[in-house]
Amino acid sequence: MPILPLSAAALALSVPSAGGSLKYTDYPEWALRAEASAASLVSLSLTPGGKLFACRSEQELGDPRLAGDICSLLRGRRFPHATLRDGTASYARVQELIRLFLPDTSDGGRIASLRASPNAEFQVKSLNGQPSADVDVVLAVNANGSITDCGPKSGGTSALIKAACSQSSSFQVPAMTDESGRAVPFVTNWRVRFSVPPPRLSK
Repeated sequence: MPILPLSAAALALSVPSAGGSLKYTDYPEWALRAEASAASLVSLSLTPGGKLFACRSEQELGDPRLAGDICSLLRGRRFPHATLRDGTASYARVQELIRLFLPDTSDGGRIASLRASPNAEFQVKSLNGQPSADVDVVLAVNANGSITDCGPKSGGTSALIKAACSQSSSFQVPAMTDESGRAVPFVTNWRVRFSVPPPRLSK
């Protein structure tokens, strides 16, 4: 992997989070009785108005039945609309690890500690003493699947956000279609991991 400089401009975009959309009251009765916990890495397709029109599970962990139910539990919900940097509402693809867990159970603790894998990884010379760090960015993508904008998911910018956006042209982001199957421009969240290469052993 290349060693990257920590430089590049970041722009303001927004994409909703799905993490807080499921609550304890959404837990299926059978799963409560079975003390089941599960997680699903989902890809949600949202209209500019925040309507969920497609949910795909890309990875399931924990109880398979409960993990398989997560997309069903999300259907029919509305989310805050995603925006471009000028405030225009946009289609969105939200990629997120959704967890349903009972914290006082053995499996619940394991599910609670799960984190989503990065979409891209790069190496840098140093990270202030840390071996790795993840940053979340928002990408604006045109109907052809080309990235046109990149910025922080929330808050201000940082050197790592700028470094991630400087490499955004190398990200492989699949195109998105609307409810009728027509390719549309959209925004999406992207997690980038930076790591420091291990020191070389001297001969």
